[in-house]
Amino acid sequence: MAGLLTDSPNFRRATFLPIGADMSVPPSEREMEFAVPQILMDAYDAFFIPADVISGEYGVPSVDNPAFVDAAGRFSDVVNTSTIGGGLLTPYDANVLRAGSGDPMNFSKLVRHEPITDTAVTVVPTNQGLLAEKVFNLEDLYGGTVIPFVGDKTAAGGILTHIDDVPLAYAIRLEGGQDFMRDVASQGVDNSIWASHKSVINPMYKVAERIADETGEPVYGAYVNMANFGQDFSTMTADALVAQLPSAKISKSAAKEFNDAMKKSNPQGGEVDDFIGVNADVMKLREYMLKAQPKVRKKFVKLMDTGNFKKMGFPDVGKTRYAITQPRLRSVPENMTGFNFGRIDTDAGVLYDPVNPHSSYNTHIRGDYIGRLENPIPMEYLFQRRLLEDPDIAGRNFLPQTLRNSLAYSPAKSAQRLDDRFFENYNRLISGGLLME
Repeated sequence: MAGLLTDSPNFRRATFLPIGADMSVPPSEREMEFAVPQILMDAYDAFFIPADVISGEYGVPSVDNPAFVDAAGRFSDVVNTSTIGGGLLTPYDANVLRAGSGDPMNFSKLVRHEPITDTAVTVVPTNQGLLAEKVFNLEDLYGGTVIPFVGDKTAAGGILTHIDDVPLAYAIRLEGGQDFMRDVASQGVDNSIWASHKSVINPMYKVAERIADETGEPVYGAYVNMANFGQDFSTMTADALVAQLPSAKISKSAAKEFNDAMKKSNPQGGEVDDFIGVNADVMKLREYMLKAQPKVRKKFVKLMDTGNFKKMGFPDVGKTRYAITQPRLRSVPENMTGFNFGRIDTDAGVLYDPVNPHSSYNTHIRGDYIGRLENPIPMEYLFQRRLLEDPDIAGRNFLPQTLRNSLAYSPAKSAQRLDDRFFENYNRLISGGLLME
């Protein structure tokens, strides 16, 4: 692709205000300004990133933090925004930063007036715990190839027992997410680093196997995070909502209205004729939801995440998503990478019957946990070949989810060799310089 100059129309300059910045300090001393490639700005709002996320500190945004709210407002001059419900919304509601909302990272579709960070979350560590975290430099993987592990932000290595000091009817095992490759399945006979459905894992593994054969070099999987709604596909969100139902004050008429809505086609999903009802025995409802198709779980969650049912006393979906999210990722926008990497064992084959299965995903890739980068980066910086050089993708103004899906569903096209050209472009992107011809 043609080179991009920082002083050309292909670049915009964006100002980021660090969370917790001293507002009495002159702007020039508290702001971070750097060149942002317009090709990325045009593609999606990946640069809606508070400075502490860029620096790797992963601060938690809060409506009480004027620096974050001010930063969210500043982004309006580089992205087409509109005012909805008193807060700034980007056109892409899957990755919203809302100034003046207590839920700036959009754990719920509903505007929250109290900070979601006030949610009390009790997670008990598992006996085995997670593998010790490692930090490494991307240059350490020179010569290898990276393929994307697109996944949700759910936590791992713990058991959720309370949300807002209300005990759940049963504990929820947190399975990950990015830390799946550090959890129990990675430490025993399974030696697993990633899990998904067979239809996703099989082609991914075949690509890794072929690349290892052709190059004789290692193949790595790099976690790419989804939006805060991505976890609704897994069992954990619906499971945690069911576990809160016995403590919720839901009238018979409210339960009937919800059950009827589940059985009808509506904006939250299609008809679910066999739904047994929110007033069913909690363990029977849990068993039903764990065995249900992902589209049923997603409808269950989305339906509960409406103003009508929230007013009726149903569990708070935003708080539930927040509770099961890996704390470090709660303030991180979608489509970032650099968090966890694993080396794929291309001699081990796909694992179809793991000893420690993931409750949402039945097929595993074996390998070894490598570590994470010191700072997260936009996925374009790592998967340059697919997102910045492929004419089917580059510069076509796709939505964030579309870009991410282009990685997830095309592992062969997305595979990125970490060679000299890659690192030259990588360093130039970070410094806001030229991309190679």
